[in-house]
Amino acid sequence: MKREGHDITIVGTSSMVQVALGAAKLLEEIGVSAEVIDPRTTWPLDEQTLIESARKTSRRSLWMKATAVTV
Repeated sequence: MKREGHDITIVGTSSMVQVALGAAKLLEEIGVSAEVIDPRTTWPLDEQTLIESARKTSRRSLWMKATAVTV
């Protein structure tokens, strides 16, 4: 967990973690406490941390960086 919060959970992977932390800071300015989770890997996924955070905040958002593959 990168940041504790109680209103919303933001899950960011890779470079999106910094974007998620920036969004959490902006949300804090308007009174929204955002929890930011960096699962580090998507396999194996730390499901317990994600479930506990989602239950705590009742709201969630997933941010992932898409990678284009050219064949």
